[in-house]
Amino acid sequence: VELAWDNTTEIVTGFGKVGVKAEQIARKAYRAAKAFIEAEVPVGEYLADQLMMPMGLAASQGMSSSYRTGELSMHSKTHLDVLKTFLNIEVAIEQDGESTVVRFSPA
Repeated sequence: VELAWDNTTEIVTGFGKVGVKAEQIARKAYRAAKAFIEAEVPVGEYLADQLMMPMGLAASQGMSSSYRTGELSMHSKTHLDVLKTFLNIEVAIEQDGESTVVRFSPA
């Protein structure tokens, strides 16, 4: 499912499995796309994880940055723990309903 806006595009995928009907895969992808749209956040779950490394490195060099996404995945939370272990940075996570703001700053 391709969700396109003026300044960004979000791709939601579903992968087939032996024994699982195509309709079930499509339904799951549809629900994920709908949840992303309803969350009204500019950064999707997987992009949120991918932004952490460059933003963490920038914070370790004295630059602050932030982004707004949905609920952080376990993978993203673990990624933040690793970055905080190896980089001299501060990470603040602010939850506001379905929206999460992740802020990176120098320590």
